[in-house]
Amino acid sequence: MADFRDDWTGGESQPCPGRLHLWINRVMEKWVLKTADVVIGMCDELTQRLQQKGGGAAGKYRTIMNGYDPADFRPYINMVPKEPFTITHCGSISRVSNPAPFLKAIRLLFDEQPDIKDKIRVRFFGTDMFGILDRLLSQLNLREYVEPIHYVPHHQAVEAMMASHALLLTIFRKSDEEIITSKVFEYLASGKRILMITAGGYVADLITRLKRGVVVPHDQIEVLKDVLHRWIA
Repeated sequence: MADFRDDWTGGESQPCPGRLHLWINRVMEKWVLKTADVVIGMCDELTQRLQQKGGGAAGKYRTIMNGYDPADFRPYINMVPKEPFTITHCGSISRVSNPAPFLKAIRLLFDEQPDIKDKIRVRFFGTDMFGILDRLLSQLNLREYVEPIHYVPHHQAVEAMMASHALLLTIFRKSDEEIITSKVFEYLASGKRILMITAGGYVADLITRLKRGVVVPHDQIEVLKDVLHRWIA
């Protein structure tokens, strides 16, 4: 059995460093897909792509979506967030989860409403894979207001979600790849408001349909700023 949580090749979340590296990985991927008795994808779109790559009977390709464990949240179910207004992002920072639009909106909000600086706390839990967050904090002069926190045990990440007023979710899609990480379902399980920055897709539709937050395109910085101001002020 082969279980795919993301694309092996061709996806935005796992870019290859060079053509030789890509070719080797494509050969290995195809071999695994052809020899596996069962292939599992975490969403229908991924499962369909895997079948196109590997061929064979459609019945061996199945979808099991990511989810969450309710037991992880029980110790923190009665936790009440404290001031200031806390926005938390859990998960690695990468080209797919680029925080640039959010941070630009924060910078714009601070420039227009300086008094709001003391009313907000922003935390990023996870690995800054390409140094994107570090560069943005310097460029936008936000180091004093944004707290980068590297990898922490899962229970601490859940506790951080439950201690927050809102959760940040950013998904950049430059291709047809549908990115549905496990944190999406944990965000939903937390009961917190979600600020999602994306061009659209299944997760955006899900958050909108469940009325669990606000979805804003990544190029609408003014709209992001207004959402933040409305939530914080």
